[in-house]
Amino acid sequence: MSRLDGVLELLADGAWHGIDEVQQRLGLNEFTVQEVMAFLCEYAFVQVDAERGLVKINPDFKKLLVESVT
Repeated sequence: MSRLDGVLELLADGAWHGIDEVQQRLGLNEFTVQEVMAFLCEYAFVQVDAERGLVKINPDFKKLLVESVT
């Protein structure tokens, strides 16, 4: 599983997740998580609350993912 796939799978529930949680659950370092989040944020695949250090999948992107799988 790629790092990107792992992050998307973790965020697929649509809930807010802490950046620290993403690092710990996927075994990724801070730099890698920041790179993945920057990419996902650039294309509006995720929403980031920088003040609280939280991230969640963009509901529109989640809908697109679900539709493409089914």
